[in-house]
Amino acid sequence: MKIKEKNNTDISVLDKITLKGFIDYVQNNVLLIILTIMLLLVTHGYLLFNNNIGIDTDSFITIPEGNHNWLHIGRYGLVVEKYILNLDSYNIFYAETLFMVFLGLFCTVTYYMIYVLSGKDFKLLNLILPLIGLTNPLFVEQFIFLLQSAQISFSLFLTVLATLCVYKWIIDKKWVYGIINVALLVLILGTYQSFIPVYIAFCVFAFILLCENDEFSFKNNKDFWIQIIKLVATFGIAFLIYQIILKCMKVDMGYLNQSNYWLWDNPINCIKRTYYHLLQLLRAEGNYYNFGLPVGLVGVIVIGIINSIKIKKNLNKFNKLVYFAVYGVFVITPILLTLYLGNPAALRTQFYIPLIEALALILLGYYLTKSVKFNKVLMCAFFVVLMLVYSDQASVTSKLYYGDHLTRQNDIQVAYELMHDMTAFGITQNDFVYFYGHYDDRMNKSAMSGEAIGYSLFENGWMMNPKYWFSTESILKIFRALGYDYPLMPSSLAEGALKVGEEIEACWPQEGCMKKVDGYYVIKLSEE
Repeated sequence: MKIKEKNNTDISVLDKITLKGFIDYVQNNVLLIILTIMLLLVTHGYLLFNNNIGIDTDSFITIPEGNHNWLHIGRYGLVVEKYILNLDSYNIFYAETLFMVFLGLFCTVTYYMIYVLSGKDFKLLNLILPLIGLTNPLFVEQFIFLLQSAQISFSLFLTVLATLCVYKWIIDKKWVYGIINVALLVLILGTYQSFIPVYIAFCVFAFILLCENDEFSFKNNKDFWIQIIKLVATFGIAFLIYQIILKCMKVDMGYLNQSNYWLWDNPINCIKRTYYHLLQLLRAEGNYYNFGLPVGLVGVIVIGIINSIKIKKNLNKFNKLVYFAVYGVFVITPILLTLYLGNPAALRTQFYIPLIEALALILLGYYLTKSVKFNKVLMCAFFVVLMLVYSDQASVTSKLYYGDHLTRQNDIQVAYELMHDMTAFGITQNDFVYFYGHYDDRMNKSAMSGEAIGYSLFENGWMMNPKYWFSTESILKIFRALGYDYPLMPSSLAEGALKVGEEIEACWPQEGCMKKVDGYYVIKLSEE
């Protein structure tokens, strides 16, 4: 599909931001779409056939029409999207099929956005997004929370759609696209706070592509600032509406405030944690980070310096510095939430980091293809880097999914064995049960554990006070999901049950590990 040049307009290519333009693009890039689907299936296909009782998923198995605790922590978007996607009665296979469909749409619409804003067809270079961005082990930590995986991939799709809308509004000056952008952002922000850096990264990425489009030029310096103000204003309005909704819902801000260490911890500690997280990213430490991110970000900085010097967009020197600052915003997005919270967010909420890595590498790859000198050498080196990153993280990702599968299957087996012994001991589903201790995970050497993967639900929350109260509740959730509904004993009995557990000498499955007390039963799982 060729882009015709028009002399009487600033951006002829943006006429292509239409449904027909998207359909034409898909028809001309069938091979790219097929390869994308294949990569997604290889990486995340396990989820299509996973019926494990995963973390939090036990709640939906027990109460399919429930909303878990989403509204209490301000994630109204998850509830709204649940009904939009017809997930009001949860079906794990249907949800995971939607998850895969929207991941595919997210990639395809992103390819289209790159095409229309840059004016160039990146062709197979686009595969960096699913190859590097969506293969990262951080996504496994996110998607094992099966109950929200469909909504997360749906929100990713809405994020790139919102980005297209805001740029359509900027160019066509039709308010309807600005309103759609704000509406989508309000829904996205209510889904997951981590979508803030995702959206910012996509907007900045799109801005860079647009500025490098040969068919585009700013009319004057005022026009340059109008574009930036519109980008900032739409996000600001959406964020304000999001805050108002939280106030109207009377959301308990304890969950969010507890996550923001600047509000209650020593600021020096927050600065230290932010610094060490930055070093961890740059050094590619651990299983979740790789050297593709620092390579991509350094490449973006170099590109920003070169383009800020060479740019011919009717900008004065100050605005050229502002233009370079746009690149700086993109570079800091991987640690944006860390800067805001004063602490690295839980690993499963940092799924935006591999996406930003992919966008940075796409930009780097694009500029390498434009290089005249050493083009083949540069591109060969670039693709070697890509394959090293992919092979490294794909291996970890597959092991994490395998580890999650083994652990959940073991949990189910242990639950059935426990219920058999409890029934033999005379415990009925009308009796209160308290579990003292916890039961460790059991995995083979081929598996791998992560933040939440590879850890038995039988040890979930066992270190919290009151001691073993939360692990007891977690175990009873597994039982309930398997069809055995034991009631949770009153908290007033927990202190006495703890003392009884200390006195029991044998640990399950040994004889004497269960004891009947007036009003409840105590089962000792371990000495810890």
